[in-house]
Amino acid sequence: MPRIPPSAVMRLAGLAERQSEGRFDRSASRRTYFGATYFTVPLPRVRAAFAGQRVREMGAGELARTLGAHPLLRLRLLRMAREEAERRIAKAGGGERRGEELMAPGTARITSVVSSEGDAVVFEVGVEIPCAACGGRGGESGRGVGEAGSG
Repeated sequence: MPRIPPSAVMRLAGLAERQSEGRFDRSASRRTYFGATYFTVPLPRVRAAFAGQRVREMGAGELARTLGAHPLLRLRLLRMAREEAERRIAKAGGGERRGEELMAPGTARITSVVSSEGDAVVFEVGVEIPCAACGGRGGESGRGVGEAGSG
């Protein structure tokens, strides 16, 4: 399998089209954020950005397998999905104007699946993040991130 240099990871991640969705489960005593981010990397865009002869010679299947198997690219996309989830948690936990406590994200559980769809590679990243109250109305504070049982 061809090698993708580590320096290309940021460029490849930048080529991905991103779509995210998520929600909070408030049925338990703790709020938990469940979300998914889909990164679609169109192969024609990869070919245009990396005009090297090797990339031009690769078939769509080989290029898709190469991208899907790249550990640094996958790690970068996992981090981007976690950052997206944290932005959504911060926005939802804006807190006091809604009468809710501020929330701090705990330790995330992350899953990922890579698939080929037509002329694109799709990285689906699932994120589950328990959220602890970190203060809010009335000055009460819940369990902090990193404390026993915080995630």
